[in-house]
Amino acid sequence: MLRGEYSNVDDGHGSSVAGSRGWNKRGWLVCLLIVVLVGFGGLFFSGVLKPRQVVVEDLDVPVYVGKLDSKIMEWGYGKLHVMLSKSNKTKTQVIALHGSDKETQNAGHWSPNMGMLSKIGNFCLVDAPGFGESENNRLLQSIPASVSGDAIQFLLDDMKLLDNEDTKIVFVARGWGVEALMIFLRNYPEHLNKQNFNYIFLSPTPLLMKWRRNLTKYFSKANGLIVWAERDPEIPNSYRKYLKNSMPLMDEKVIAGIETHYPETSFPGIVSKIVLDWWEKNE
Repeated sequence: MLRGEYSNVDDGHGSSVAGSRGWNKRGWLVCLLIVVLVGFGGLFFSGVLKPRQVVVEDLDVPVYVGKLDSKIMEWGYGKLHVMLSKSNKTKTQVIALHGSDKETQNAGHWSPNMGMLSKIGNFCLVDAPGFGESENNRLLQSIPASVSGDAIQFLLDDMKLLDNEDTKIVFVARGWGVEALMIFLRNYPEHLNKQNFNYIFLSPTPLLMKWRRNLTKYFSKANGLIVWAERDPEIPNSYRKYLKNSMPLMDEKVIAGIETHYPETSFPGIVSKIVLDWWEKNE
């Protein structure tokens, strides 16, 4: 056969006919593969082909049907504004602390979560000093988180929440609000041994520095709940791991498939279920 007779004939350039044919086949296959990859790449970046996205639907949100009492108190930094739920016979009091960014910087941030808070106990929504309707008349001489820490102490005294050891105090804080809570605990260390403090943190961003060793030791044994979105554009995973290592006994719940820095308002139904399920097991 011709193929057999000429398969090893030198083509005059140092390679056999068969070798040349084999190289041509491989070359065409490589070129074809490159064309296919470039084509798929173009379709992907043009948006025709997109990776499958998981759509997370929120759950039903608990509804608060009561009224809120708006209260303004005078203290060393001016007016302190809070909103209080209708009092009932429960011995559990929730103190809700908002964040500092434009999406969360007043007590009204908690509106979608009031049904959840009411199922835990009576609740108090706080406008931190300098935010909402609360004043900070010495703003240039103070650090907002530090003043907020003092405001928490003033509020607990005004509401006489520290007088009864049977009262459970639940701090529900998000983002920067956790920092204000840390400063409260740092400035008033007599509270660190109280067993009636409970903690629920949503996308928390506190600073646990070496100079707060008493807090690091305290939270290494504290119980509570931390809730994150699976992907948070504001908080790197390294920080989340660092915080969890600093609070090893606190339960951590990550809401799969969502990307937000505000899970409590983006998915209030899911957050409510997580929080209330945890509370039912730990109250």
